[in-house]
Amino acid sequence: MGAPLVFFLSLPHFPSEAALRARPDLKGRPFVVATGDGGRRRVLDVSPELRGRGVWKNMLLDRLPPGLRPEIVPVDAHALRRASEELIVHLDRYSPVVASPRAGEYYLDMKGTQSLMGRPLSSAGAILSEVRRVFDSTGRVGIAETKLLAFLAARAAPLQGAFEVWGGCGLAFLHAMPIPWLPGLGAATRLSMRGEYGHQTLGELAAYGEGDLRLLWGEEGALAHRAVTGRLIEDLVPYRFERSVEVEIPLGVHDREASRLALDLALVEAARKLRLEGAFAHRFDLEVAYGDGRSARFEKRLKVPGFHERGLRLEVRPVLDEALTRRIYAVKAVLVLRDLRPPARQLSLMADDGREDRIVRAFDQVRARWGRSVLRLGFEPG
Repeated sequence: MGAPLVFFLSLPHFPSEAALRARPDLKGRPFVVATGDGGRRRVLDVSPELRGRGVWKNMLLDRLPPGLRPEIVPVDAHALRRASEELIVHLDRYSPVVASPRAGEYYLDMKGTQSLMGRPLSSAGAILSEVRRVFDSTGRVGIAETKLLAFLAARAAPLQGAFEVWGGCGLAFLHAMPIPWLPGLGAATRLSMRGEYGHQTLGELAAYGEGDLRLLWGEEGALAHRAVTGRLIEDLVPYRFERSVEVEIPLGVHDREASRLALDLALVEAARKLRLEGAFAHRFDLEVAYGDGRSARFEKRLKVPGFHERGLRLEVRPVLDEALTRRIYAVKAVLVLRDLRPPARQLSLMADDGREDRIVRAFDQVRARWGRSVLRLGFEPG
């Protein structure tokens, strides 16, 4: 089957690049993507115009350098997640297993793909080129036999470049890495290892036994020992790409009945899309924008999953009515139907002994390995 091969794709400026995709008017203007509330708001990312000008990630907004007046763009979690899912669709073409711990970071299981994709460095170059061309995002790729080594290799790679750790060289590479690069270590542990004990590289920790490291730094010390001895082997858990159906609802200003009618029309369109997917929705999000620039978001699980507008209306309309009770008029709403699953009741002719759940899980595993379109349900939308 060949040796394990893991790619780690890191897009360090994905939040600002996703913001530019959502708001093209920001192009060429200095802006900061911010997260948090009140006086504790921090920099999540910066636009290209601000890089190298004394602004870094996790900086408090009230500590921006004097004279800088960038536009503050609140992080849009919905836009960031949507951009990440679009990217994963492209990465699925290179690997059957894509794991994403967070937006902008992607592990790809590339074992056995050399006959299709070519040498690892060539595959990494193709991935970086496609991400740059389609998403206008710059990144770096680490190539190794484990997730940890691939993660560290990406940190060693130049921007828009790749770094490959050859098999058999993993521990030598790992031991040369600085201690702060090891994920999972808290700031206090890193400071203690470097300040109190004078260690700079991970290789210097290899002289300790596991009991010694655990005694000095608890579970983080045990983690470090597993890392420096090559025993920190983690499986890739496939990213569960969750398709969704999204419709926009233009609301009638100060007119609840017109807003309800707009919702009904939007639900007809949403139900049509669900039937084309051949899937039931199990959750929905409703985001309502108001005339004063504020917005509210409502999330709810459907009591009766389905793909018919009548059932959806019974559950979504009360949430919209609640949103319209605010004194400021609402101008627009976006309904997102999530957690799409095949209508498992089609298997109800079988005895209720757990086979249904096992078959549905098997279908999900086949789709995760070979793509969601490889299996189709016996349903023709009318």
